[in-house]
Amino acid sequence: MSKRITVLISILVIFGMLVGCGGTAGSGNQGQTPSGGGSTPSGSGASTPSGGGGGAPAAERSKTVQIGTSAKATALDPNGFRDMGSEMTIHMSYETLFNSDHSGKRGYDPCLAESWEISPDGMYWTFYLRKGVFWHNGDPFDADDVVYTIQRCIDRRDELVFLNQYLPDMIAVEKIDQYTVRTHFNKPNPLAGSGFIYLFIIPKKAHEQYGDDLFHLQYYYGTGPWILEEWVDSEYTHYKKNPNYWNKARFDSYFEEVYLRYLAEPSSAIAAHISGAVETYIPTGGIAQDMLPLYAGSEGKTELVTIQTNSTSWYGFSFKEGSIWHDEKIRKAFDMSIDRQAIIDNVLNGAASVPVGYWHSSIIGFDPALGHPEYNPDKAKDLLANSAYDGRPFSLMVSGSTSEIEAIWLTVQDMVNKVGFNMSVEFIDISVFTPRQNSGDYDLFTVSTATADGIPQRQLNRIPNNFDKADYVNEELNEYIAGFNATMDEAERYEYSRKANQMIFENKAPHISIFHRTLVRALDYGIIGIDLYPDGMCNYAYVDYDPTQSGFTSGNPFAALK
Repeated sequence: MSKRITVLISILVIFGMLVGCGGTAGSGNQGQTPSGGGSTPSGSGASTPSGGGGGAPAAERSKTVQIGTSAKATALDPNGFRDMGSEMTIHMSYETLFNSDHSGKRGYDPCLAESWEISPDGMYWTFYLRKGVFWHNGDPFDADDVVYTIQRCIDRRDELVFLNQYLPDMIAVEKIDQYTVRTHFNKPNPLAGSGFIYLFIIPKKAHEQYGDDLFHLQYYYGTGPWILEEWVDSEYTHYKKNPNYWNKARFDSYFEEVYLRYLAEPSSAIAAHISGAVETYIPTGGIAQDMLPLYAGSEGKTELVTIQTNSTSWYGFSFKEGSIWHDEKIRKAFDMSIDRQAIIDNVLNGAASVPVGYWHSSIIGFDPALGHPEYNPDKAKDLLANSAYDGRPFSLMVSGSTSEIEAIWLTVQDMVNKVGFNMSVEFIDISVFTPRQNSGDYDLFTVSTATADGIPQRQLNRIPNNFDKADYVNEELNEYIAGFNATMDEAERYEYSRKANQMIFENKAPHISIFHRTLVRALDYGIIGIDLYPDGMCNYAYVDYDPTQSGFTSGNPFAALK
């Protein structure tokens, strides 16, 4: 019998279930009294264990963990997701050919592929697959599954979006033998690894049987450590441990069940965390600085961790016919009217930084000579007065609505309107935001994008592939992007990215960056194995419990497989 998607009835139901669920982390945390105070470390990475755990022996602790997050799943298709909430959900059950720590420092760790090689000309990648892996329904994993997954992405390129965003030049895949697969590109692609880390492999036999109902009706057979039990839309996803996980020797979680709880309202989410209804609060944009005092008094139970990320908030302009953004003077006036430092100081309490150029400093092609975006409202007024802008109203599309989000973008609205623009702000749910972005139904939108391994493929490839339906065409920029993807020479690659960085920054098209976020997340002492990457992404698949540890200690069990 298929599991059904249940729709959220009311917020009262959410918290009734959250607190009242028998055998949940809320009941399991009673009597857990970790020693040691919470800490808020600074620096470029997640905190290391500080010995702040302590508390009840593991045998007395609930076998269920409740993870609070602000990112909800909107789609469960492993090859068709566009948002962080869906990706985190998919990660629990599905796996990729190899993994990454998203920093670019360690390289790639084996997963469903034991090893791989790139041809000398960069035109194809060959993967040597792992034996002894089984899908959640008991079927064996082999090359047929990998070939089927990739061919599905090729055949449904525009619908599933994976290739257009990550590997736009992959054109074919072939089975060499039962455990060997080769992928082909139409030009050299030595950087394809940063795309393959998002290629979740699906089961050929099961998908042939059920089609996309494999995901929509939540049969959801993966190879990962957790089996999806239920998705309650806008509320939670619930998993049970995979008893036959192929890598159980290296990862066998203390927990038997995991809930990823979607908590939209920050103060209620923190209250749920402090009460023990959830054991982490990991909002995608970090905990707002003005919310942190709510954790006062919980230092013995909860740790606050500061992560310096390369996550960049940016604007995307629409260049559809008749758009005002075709006029460079209008784009530059808009950019000059935004006092980024004032937003960081007065709204974000310093928890961000002003960009230098378009790229973050950790990204290939960063150029310190480009400097910060210029804030000059007087010059912005002059540019606007001498532009084609006729005073027409337009809107900024924003995903979600919290007090901090509203404060940021309403402040921007006030800044740009003071120089002569007529902008309003639309705060809409991600379930509405994504289809509108997909269809190009916007004047201007803002999102945050991070970069895995220092390789800006997602930011660059979305431009020539019209990923946001922005209808922006710049042939010179497209040549830089194509060169960046194809060159085998690292120095050339840096220069292509630097030129793309410079062109986007100077032309203010099709994007402009706003700030880089510093994120604060919170979790109970003893909850370990949550991977919080330097690009701001999260992976909960290896969540575990150890009362002697604290912090976002990586649970990646694959590094030792090299």
